[in-house]
Amino acid sequence: MSVRAAGIILYRGSRPYEYLLMKANYPPYHWSPPKGHLDGNETDLQAAVREVEEESGYKPGDYAFNKNFKHEMEYKAHGRNKTVVYFMAELVNNIPPTLSKEHQDYKWVSLEEGCELFVHHQMEDLFHAADVHLAMNVPSKECKQSELDFSDIPIASEGKSKEEK
Repeated sequence: MSVRAAGIILYRGSRPYEYLLMKANYPPYHWSPPKGHLDGNETDLQAAVREVEEESGYKPGDYAFNKNFKHEMEYKAHGRNKTVVYFMAELVNNIPPTLSKEHQDYKWVSLEEGCELFVHHQMEDLFHAADVHLAMNVPSKECKQSELDFSDIPIASEGKSKEEK
């Protein structure tokens, strides 16, 4: 049986962007963006929003989605296939995250700093794709806008949130 999870790459600032990473509270204490398993009939996007709030305290009004980015990773975890879908959003305030019991620390890091913390090369690939996307504002290859319902969620466009326009 395959496991499915979703999360959000939260970023702030302008180039060079800073990305939120959270350190797991369990071995091997890896660093990653907030993410978690889908519950019930949740969509990837619904699960990502819920997990970000549970793990960081950030609610949809605290960030604005970049609707042209979606990245999917597949790997084995604990002997099972796992798929994780990541979206991307810009933090629109300066409130620090509130850690859940699942994490022991957080950092806002540059692309280079993040890549030094990652254990898996797929995380490096994910963050390189996110950084390129922000620099060029080109939709990611896995993003099919018709599949995503952002109707109730703030959207960032061209690196600017609604509040900045």
